[in-house]
Amino acid sequence: MYQNIEIYLKIIDWDKRLQREIPVLKEILNSIPSKNSRKPLKILDIGCGPGIHLLELAKIYPDYSFYGIDHDFDMIQYAIEESKPEAHHLQYISGDVLSDSFLDSNNFDFIFSLGNSLTLIWGKSSIESLFRKISENLNENGVLFFQILNGDNPRKGYKKSKIIQLSDGMEVFTMKRFEPDLSQKILKVEFISFIKKLEDKNYEHQVKSSVWQLISTKELEKIMQKNRFSDIKFWENYSKAPLQPKISDSLLCVATKK
Repeated sequence: MYQNIEIYLKIIDWDKRLQREIPVLKEILNSIPSKNSRKPLKILDIGCGPGIHLLELAKIYPDYSFYGIDHDFDMIQYAIEESKPEAHHLQYISGDVLSDSFLDSNNFDFIFSLGNSLTLIWGKSSIESLFRKISENLNENGVLFFQILNGDNPRKGYKKSKIIQLSDGMEVFTMKRFEPDLSQKILKVEFISFIKKLEDKNYEHQVKSSVWQLISTKELEKIMQKNRFSDIKFWENYSKAPLQPKISDSLLCVATKK
């Protein structure tokens, strides 16, 4: 197992996360057949990582076709290996959602993206081009669902993970530092990994920096409407509490393409 994958898998409480997220994904999926008579449904996860959400859904809906795309080759290789029992209706692609030719020949009934993946993607291009691409690859009456940080109330300060022990005995924890610059509508993010080897007393650290574009809810809604999305709903959590733009930390959105 690649070390970065082991860290990712252990640092997140996946049981708690799936208990929160899978019921909402199921509810959306169950609503789509009434809007779209085509079966089996085709589902795409953008930024699928190790494929944990798709594998859970594939077990629940054995007649549907599931696809995951992620730029991280190692994550995709791990997902392929783990999904072998469901491989007949579950496929993974290592690539760029904005340019990969796979998307040009596939239309989907449901596209979802969790864990702030869309923000990472549009930081390398533009918000407009990303939603245009998603709309082009979503069937009429298809549904889009995504979760990102709320741009109207950008996160600031530090967020520390729990300490985990890897299979080789090393200890690891991570820290994210968020620094918003409202004048430039950006969020500067540092992802810091602290690693302590068995023979060491102190942690070494590695820093990876990135810049995320901030977008307000109103701007986001306008871009989505421009790309044929309607019935747009914004929530602040998986309990579907209405988004409070100036208070909520995260933003969840569900919308239908018309």
